Amino acid sequence: MKKIFYLTLFLTLLFSNYSIGQFYKDVKGVKKYEAKMDKIDSYLKLDPFSAYQLIDDLEQLSDKEDNNELKVVCDIFRGTYYYYISQNDSSLIFFERAIHFADSIESPQLKSAASIRQLFVIDEGVESSLMFDLMKEEYSIALENRDTINMISSLNGLGAYAADLDSTERSFHYYLRAIELAKESKNEFERGSLLNNLALLKLRLDSPEEALKDLKEGLEIAQKIKNLRLELFFIDNFGYYYSVVDSVELAKKQYDYALKVAKEKNFPLIELLAMINLSSLESRLGNEKKSDSLIVFSLEIAKNKGIKHFISYIYLEQVNHLIDEGKYNNANQLLDSVVAYSKYGPRGDIMLNYYSLKSELFKKKGDYKTAMDYYGRMNDLSDSLDKKTHMQIMTQIQLKYDVEKKEIQRVKEKLSFENKLRQKEENEAKIRQWFIVVIFSFLLIISLVLVLYFRSKNKQEAKFSTAIINQLETERERIAKDLHDGIGQNLIIIKNKFNNLKLEESLALDELNENLSSTLEDVRSISRSLIPPELKRLGLHKSIDKMLSEVAKSTGMLVTSDLELLDQMKLEKSHEIRIYRIIQELLTNTIKHSKATSLKVEFLKSNSGYSIVYQDNGVGINEELIQESNSIGLRSIRSRLKMLNGTIKFEKQETGLKAVIRIKNK
Repeated sequence: MKKIFYLTLFLTLLFSNYSIGQFYKDVKGVKKYEAKMDKIDSYLKLDPFSAYQLIDDLEQLSDKEDNNELKVVCDIFRGTYYYYISQNDSSLIFFERAIHFADSIESPQLKSAASIRQLFVIDEGVESSLMFDLMKEEYSIALENRDTINMISSLNGLGAYAADLDSTERSFHYYLRAIELAKESKNEFERGSLLNNLALLKLRLDSPEEALKDLKEGLEIAQKIKNLRLELFFIDNFGYYYSVVDSVELAKKQYDYALKVAKEKNFPLIELLAMINLSSLESRLGNEKKSDSLIVFSLEIAKNKGIKHFISYIYLEQVNHLIDEGKYNNANQLLDSVVAYSKYGPRGDIMLNYYSLKSELFKKKGDYKTAMDYYGRMNDLSDSLDKKTHMQIMTQIQLKYDVEKKEIQRVKEKLSFENKLRQKEENEAKIRQWFIVVIFSFLLIISLVLVLYFRSKNKQEAKFSTAIINQLETERERIAKDLHDGIGQNLIIIKNKFNNLKLEESLALDELNENLSSTLEDVRSISRSLIPPELKRLGLHKSIDKMLSEVAKSTGMLVTSDLELLDQMKLEKSHEIRIYRIIQELLTNTIKHSKATSLKVEFLKSNSGYSIVYQDNGVGINEELIQESNSIGLRSIRSRLKMLNGTIKFEKQETGLKAVIRIKNK
């Protein structure tokens, strides 16, 4: 029973101590791989062999993307994998590589994670006081770096080593500090694992009632975060608690439940642990046959699931039972199997148990000489292992010293290199800045030249257009004056003279007089259309009003207007003529083409100038004509508006025409 108890404790502590801390959390450069890393972490704690391929895949990804942080994470995972299957030599290789690589890429969090795990690997057979000091150093580093997850992990280790040193008070202190830190940082999985460790410590110290509180709280956390692995460990430890307080049936119930769920969810390691615990319980009840049967089943699970690192321990337990039953030959044969499978586990620890059982076996058989020989081998191996582990520690300390010694030189070289690199970057930056300034200046000059060119061109075009229109208006004024003062006056004189003649044919006289009056009116009409005489005399308001009245009188259309704004505006004469001509052009279009019966003209004030709204209820204007803008009338309007700094927009109407002219103040 004693052997089974130690095997159970070994399995429990393996997972409860070492599973603390998802070390990759908050590591710069690996966050996007977090889901993959969480999966590996989960598999390592449940079924390490299933994690092997996942680690391989992640390593290939790290090589493909040349991600140095991810490479270190993979080394730590690989080291953890070999630790879980008890191949400590391989585990150490990967942890040491992770430490040096993390140091080279300046990742203190990953370096601490690898260093703490390395200490868990080399702690077997090493004095707890030395391990305590080394772990305390790792805690100081994590504390200095404010590395919460590694602070929790190292505090967990300090709690375990302090317990080994029989320093219960210090052990409680470290566990409680770690639990508090995990709670503050919301690392619930780590808090649950720590409560599990604290409960085991209290059970070891024969404080079951206190342990029960921690187990209950931890189980609640496991259920809350939906971590079945952690939940099953608590259930298994509840079984251990009930076995301590002699509630055998309750203990069996907990173990049976853990075994059932582990089988359903394919968690072979937990299944193995639950079965061994049941074997321990049956042995305690004196049911040796049933206990042996469970051990045989656990051996089958270990072999079938490839959990070879526990097979030697199970064989050792079977040998222990065979010796107690006096089956010495069977026990001796089974010990050969222990040696065969020792390569998959911590060989030193297994061989110590092997020599111890060999010595016990031959002592029982009465062969004291051979028994003494194996006892001597056990002592020699113990000394050798102790020396080896001490050499490992010394090598580690020497390595740290060498690293620190070289660190100063490395820092100097790094600073020198960084200074040269910085100087080079500054020079390159200056060249780039100079080049950018030259290019920008060149583009600015070209842009300025183009702007000035097009501005000058537009000014010349505007000046030319203005000159043409002004010349046109001048010419119109001259022609109108000639018509009025020349031809018009002559026609009046002819008419007056004609009226003074005394002719007999009165009918012919009336017809001829009517023709002269009509011709005179045509001359006056042409003169007014060329240049409205009232524009200079009466102003724009009255001129447009008079023009609208004549349209209403001559066409019979209903004409309305709102021209009050014109009285408040002070416009240049050239602008007045252009506005007059625009209204005149719109009126001409309405009279000739629209078939309208009413129209309206409004002058409205706007924020940036003023607007002219022209509407009629005619047939409207063809949209294609508006888009093509080839109409002489439209071109005339747009040409005049360009000189007025204005635009025209024809708004879509169900019937009629609506033109909105916007003119900005210059």
